[in-house]
Amino acid sequence: PLKDFPPIEKPKCQERFRAITPNNLRNAEGIMLVFDITNSDSFNDLKVWLESLKTHFGEKNISIPIIIVGNKIDLEDKRDVEKDDANKFAQENNYKYFETSAKTGEGVDNAVRELVRQILANKDSEDSGEKNNKIKLQDNKKDNQKKKGCC
Repeated sequence: PLKDFPPIEKPKCQERFRAITPNNLRNAEGIMLVFDITNSDSFNDLKVWLESLKTHFGEKNISIPIIIVGNKIDLEDKRDVEKDDANKFAQENNYKYFETSAKTGEGVDNAVRELVRQILANKDSEDSGEKNNKIKLQDNKKDNQKKKGCC
């Protein structure tokens, strides 16, 4: 009977998505790490996601702007992560913090505009050879690898 089996635990850090992360980040120019303000586990998982970003990459240094976003502010009455705690985490890691509601659209423009601003500033600093304090990721893939097959 089913009662003999242990309960299935919810995967931490949305394990089903972690496998696709390296492919999605290969050509990324900015990263928006989003958590649910009504779910403290999703906030605590930010540390794991940041470590995953550092771990999944190897040889080539890439400087990628990152912002932290607390979503679902339309559910303020169910808030489980205090704004001050999220701000402190972002500041400790040298990232900017934004709160948004994907449902109402509140704050989304500000977060996206800031990420784009950082991407453009990053491109300008790369062009001028300046260093910045963004996360250093490593990319194991060679940029000039030949495709296999006919195309």
